[in-house]
Amino acid sequence: RFTIASKKDNFIYKKCSRLSFIKPENYIKDKKMINEKLLPTIVEYINGMDKKYTPVDKIKMFGKAFGIIQNFMSFTSGKADLGVDDTLPLLVYVIIKSKPKMLNTNYTFCKNYINPELDKKQYGMLLMQIGMVIKIINDMKHTDLIGVTEEQFGSDNEKPKDLRRAPNLKSKYAF
Repeated sequence: RFTIASKKDNFIYKKCSRLSFIKPENYIKDKKMINEKLLPTIVEYINGMDKKYTPVDKIKMFGKAFGIIQNFMSFTSGKADLGVDDTLPLLVYVIIKSKPKMLNTNYTFCKNYINPELDKKQYGMLLMQIGMVIKIINDMKHTDLIGVTEEQFGSDNEKPKDLRRAPNLKSKYAF
């Protein structure tokens, strides 16, 4: 039997697998913001979340991936402080490329069980990023991608009804 979380994980995995053909220029407007050589390391960290047992260890793996993205983008753009608008498109692209098998389960586990005494700002921001990526991938249509036709994009007909809603992005750890 599948739980709702595993159905969401399966849907996200299948959708990412189906969209793995996209290139940076299909989703990221500024091509210099991605370095394909860094992609294997980032993917390794994102998929490494599945191998960790504690919420802190899982979120730290995501934090390492996010840190590489943020550092590269800061260096490339010359901006020290990047906002979600800057990093989110690249993060969505990287998550699609990593085809995570348990992204929603890891997100839900971290959100529900991370110790509230830990650095709420840091972990809350990372959890918010994961939640937003899940929602974006869940709701993504071919019109959200540059130069991708409806035929290339495929169909979400297999999408379970409970996935048509956004994940609960409210968290006691978010700021």
